[in-house]
Amino acid sequence: MPATFLTGATGFIGSEVLRRLLVHEPERQVHALVRAADAAEAARRGREVLFKLFFDDEAATADGRRRIHWVIGNLKQPGLGLAPEARGRILAECDEVIHAAASTDWDRPLEAAEAVNVEGVRAVVELAAEAARTERLLAGLGRRRFPGPESLIRFHEALLFLRAFPASGRVARRAGVLLSAFGERVEKLRRAGADLSSLDPMEVSGFAGTVIEDKLNYDVARWLVRRFPRHVEIVWDDESAHTRLAATLPRFLPLLDDDAYVEADVPYLDWLRAAKGRSGSDLAWLLSRFERLPLTDRERAELFDSLDLTIRWDLDDLRASRTRNWRSARRIFSHDGPFVRRNEVDLFKEMTAPLAVTRLSRREGERVLDLMREVMTVRRRELWGTTYGDPGHVIKAEVGRGLEIFLWGLPPERRLPLRAYVAGFSLKNGVPINYVEAIGLFEWMEVGFNTFYTFRDGESAWNYAQALRVLHQVLGMTCVSVYPYQIGQDNEEAIESGAFWFYRKLGFEVVAEVPDHPRGHSQLVLRKRLG
Repeated sequence: MPATFLTGATGFIGSEVLRRLLVHEPERQVHALVRAADAAEAARRGREVLFKLFFDDEAATADGRRRIHWVIGNLKQPGLGLAPEARGRILAECDEVIHAAASTDWDRPLEAAEAVNVEGVRAVVELAAEAARTERLLAGLGRRRFPGPESLIRFHEALLFLRAFPASGRVARRAGVLLSAFGERVEKLRRAGADLSSLDPMEVSGFAGTVIEDKLNYDVARWLVRRFPRHVEIVWDDESAHTRLAATLPRFLPLLDDDAYVEADVPYLDWLRAAKGRSGSDLAWLLSRFERLPLTDRERAELFDSLDLTIRWDLDDLRASRTRNWRSARRIFSHDGPFVRRNEVDLFKEMTAPLAVTRLSRREGERVLDLMREVMTVRRRELWGTTYGDPGHVIKAEVGRGLEIFLWGLPPERRLPLRAYVAGFSLKNGVPINYVEAIGLFEWMEVGFNTFYTFRDGESAWNYAQALRVLHQVLGMTCVSVYPYQIGQDNEEAIESGAFWFYRKLGFEVVAEVPDHPRGHSQLVLRKRLG
């Protein structure tokens, strides 16, 4: 939504500028600077301005009250006298600055006039420049041609980070625009003959304009075909995949029994495609046949998974790609100050802070789960709660700083026999930045938390504390433990990232004997022993 930062709104010229903004740009919000001791005085001065502008026009007055945000400040004070929160909101939301304030009292001492007409102008210009600095850098990088995939990867991850943790709303929008056109950059490199294999590893895969190949289970494959029917297919390059059809395909093609048990080199793929005809993909046809088998869902899944098929997902320019897998936020939270550091996070204080949660409708829940499946599948990850989440029991919590946390459970037929299970993920300014999986019994809960590589420098400790806060609020959890895998058991990534120390410095206690650190052993060896 467009917004203007306006000075001088209570003066002769500024009030006329305000009137024209309200009348001629009906969607525009106005953040108007006003000298006031407190919010009550600011509101009173605002009412006086609206009365002068519109007198007894009740509709125009009501519209002005809705669209004008009176911001307490003073041109003569450093930084315009703006409170940090107000300054951050201006940087995040305003796309233009109009300076209409000045001192025209010719009898004033020179120093007093300079404070308003010189230093005040300088402060307004600095505010505008602060908002534009990163945006100018992005504009320059947007015109740059990157020579290879390695530099393109760095640019891609930086843009995703800036979209989630922007210095202003304009930076978020600029990063979003550049990401939306990223598939064209990948295609240009492909046409130039560049080796794009560096885009394949799990840590960076999922770019728009690329292809993902992975082993997917029955339920994920069904969801993917329903959601992206023209972009998903089986990879038949491996001859052993043809052979594995021998035990399954005769279930759907009875005449194939005549060859399957006695002939060598049976052309199973030819049989499949002859039965399929010209419409649809091989995968869609095969899944449709599995769905007709007189078996339970779990039996169908076991049979399909035994085929061990590799599935190719052509991401093209889909919104499901990691490049574009974010959503517009109602309001961007701008990081115009330092990030919250780990040593500033008090887990007990954060977990026990009151929190309002909202239960979503089933339709909204289905949209959330579809987004989560896209987020995980494009990163080649899967959780039980991702695949089998219950759309009828999805909750949302807005915890502040632009962070929304979604959490859900399982339908009755998929629940664990004894323990409770929930899964969820977080959107930061509309960008998926992490996921959580928790299994508990009574007040105890074992929590797995993973922040995606791109966002690990973005307030991970505070975000983790908020995930625990939601779990405590919803499930009454008071005792938290960490999966051994999270801190390095059979997990090289956790060992290299120092995950043990992340949790230890947040206040977690070690409940097993910590091995001594023999002299001469590396930190990596110590981390493995701790894990």
